[in-house]
Amino acid sequence: MSNPYQAPTTDSPTEYEVELSKTTVRLWNPRKLGFFAFFFGTFAGAFLQAQNWKALGNHVEAKRSYRWMWAWFAVMTIGIMSDISELAFNGIGFVFFLVWFSTLSRQGNYVRKEQIKFTKQSWIKAIGIWCLLVLSFFVGIYILAIVTELIRTAN
Repeated sequence: MSNPYQAPTTDSPTEYEVELSKTTVRLWNPRKLGFFAFFFGTFAGAFLQAQNWKALGNHVEAKRSYRWMWAWFAVMTIGIMSDISELAFNGIGFVFFLVWFSTLSRQGNYVRKEQIKFTKQSWIKAIGIWCLLVLSFFVGIYILAIVTELIRTAN
């Protein structure tokens, strides 16, 4: 007799004559991505949204999400390098978040419309990815600051 508390494997019984391993996809919950992005940044939400689109096999939408991520990097880099006030900088970041947030419903609607079953990815993994992205962003900004300072002192 098999263990009823054991996680299903690929050899598990079928549901509606279709294997469960072929109908379920591992995604970060599309409805929670906005909350995650609010606390961890738009770039993190866009990255996870792109990962979801890749898991769903929609590479066009994944590229669109990656463009949002790189646009956020560009806007924040320009904001950091320029002499705008902190209030304006935060305002630009919030407006950018709101515009990106308005695109977030496409993924949730797609999953609902196609009736895609998904298992939820662990948010701990997402936070680890976020830490790596933040670290790489600050290393990039640090290198850019050193290069600009070297150029200024050379002139």
